[in-house]
Formats: sequence, C-alpha cells, structure tokens
Amino acid sequence: MNKFIVLLLLCSAQLGFSQTAEQQLQSLMDGYWNYRLQENPTLATGAGISDFNHLLPQVSPVDQARRLRSEEEFLAQLRQVDRDELNRDDQINF
Repeated sequence: MNKFIVLLLLCSAQLGFSQTAEQQLQSLMDGYWNYRLQENPTLATGAGISDFNHLLPQVSPVDQARRLRSEEEFLAQLRQVDRDELNRDDQINF
C-alpha cells in the first residue's frame, strides 16, 4: 500500500512542472485510475486487468483511513488544475 503514497507524490510532483491544464488533468486522472485499480482488485479484474487477481480489497479501519487521506490528496491536486484553461471535453471530465 506504500506504492499508493509514492504514486500520489509522483502525481503531485508532475502537476506543477510546466504542464498545460489538460496535461495536469490527464496525469491526475491516470494516477487516480491506477490507484483505484490497486485499491480495488475486483474492479481491476472486471476491467480485464489481471495484475491483482490474487488480492482482495483491504477493508480494515486503518486501510479506510489511508484511502481517505489518499482521496483527499487527489481532490487537493484536482483543485490545483485551472478548470477555465481546460478544453470543453476536459471541463466535462473535471
């Protein structure tokens, strides 16, 4: 699960370095999708990704608290993206 924290840090580091708003949003969405697949192995399996077939979702209070922190970090990163600079399609995804 420490991979998720590293992933979050990498995503946040990428958001600030001369990327367009579209690139920032795409990077964040890609990171979030990968995070979701790792956090929910059954979602990954349903999406045809077999990397996590041997795992089940972790549901302990510690895991839930960790996921909440991760979700809050993703939301904070999303708020750093200037929605007005996005093209129309990306504004819908935003």
